Amino acid sequence: TQASSLGRVHAQLGDFEPAEKYIQLALQTARDMYGTDHQYYAYNLVNLARLRQLQGKHADALPELEQATAIYRATYGPYHRFLAAAEVGQSESLTEVGRPEEAIILVNAVLERMYADPEYERHIEAVARSVKGRALGLLGRDDEALPLLTKSHDDLLEMLGDHHQLTQQAAHRLNVFVDTQ
Repeated sequence: TQASSLGRVHAQLGDFEPAEKYIQLALQTARDMYGTDHQYYAYNLVNLARLRQLQGKHADALPELEQATAIYRATYGPYHRFLAAAEVGQSESLTEVGRPEEAIILVNAVLERMYADPEYERHIEAVARSVKGRALGLLGRDDEALPLLTKSHDDLLEMLGDHHQLTQQAAHRLNVFVDTQ
């Protein structure tokens, strides 16, 4: 919907108050039109969770991501790009709330399902590797973390360019890792 798009744009620009307003409107509209077990509702839950993540509120993002992944799994089965993206987001928030072991288990499962589908989304896979690298770094597994962080950033740079939000987030994960060495 238009409200959903406006919410995402405001979130990416860092205009969190209008982003919240539009995303909540889109969520309410999806709930009223389709119910709370529909993929459009899940899509807007992911938008709300993403807003929370951009605000650094990873604990607040987890319930929305868990609900969205359950809806996507029920709607699409064990693998779909929307499910994979939501699970990677969930892994990111798990990492940032101090649960990197759980994040690695989840992201490994996502990657395994992605690799079983020849049509998987390459940029989601690169983000998944970046998130996994961040979690590994927090666990002190630097020899595994650095190659994942570096290659995933390079891949996103090639696929999406240096101005894309996903590339910038991968660069941030890599820079945080390097700065703590």
